[in-house]
Amino acid sequence: MSRFPLDVKSYMSTVLVVISPVQPLSEAIRLMRLHGVRHLPVLKKNKVVGVLSQRDVYRMQSIDHSSPSEVQVSEAMTADPYTVEPDEPIDRVSREMARRKIGTALITHGDRLLGMFTGSDALLALAALVEDGDIPDEPDERDGVAPPSRATARSKRAARKGSTSAASTRAKTAPNSARKKVRRNEPGARSVGSVRQPR
Repeated sequence: MSRFPLDVKSYMSTVLVVISPVQPLSEAIRLMRLHGVRHLPVLKKNKVVGVLSQRDVYRMQSIDHSSPSEVQVSEAMTADPYTVEPDEPIDRVSREMARRKIGTALITHGDRLLGMFTGSDALLALAALVEDGDIPDEPDERDGVAPPSRATARSKRAARKGSTSAASTRAKTAPNSARKKVRRNEPGARSVGSVRQPR
């Protein structure tokens, strides 16, 4: 059994900017800069066909001196991205990303893209685990007893430190609220459920 049995969907990013494989590389660069992201899932007819990373862009620019406007995304992307189901344990996903030396995993179910898990998301998960000291809402593997909740753990820490309030110590580590979200009125993307595509 996994020693850290939190599923990856608990920490994945669900608001994404995606791109078509026939778009020019210059458009991918523009979207990365506009939204402050380093990875773009590549979709063709709403099906994942690859992922384009900032590293892919740099590599293409180093070996091909063509203008980015003359190179298609399909020429630079990774055509066989690492994909996992949303209930995959986060420790397994993180280890596989480290083994492959990649910065993202795409969360899919069937042909549907649900989200993306990056190295930054993995660090947020680690920070939450270290702060709480216990894995939240998971049974103890030794005796089947659930450990204290996050709120209980915070209260105990606050009491030891003589603090009168423990609630504020947890706000900055909430997995989803800590992430920068792409606003729905930003230019250059349109919303398709929780996935954003270039206009």
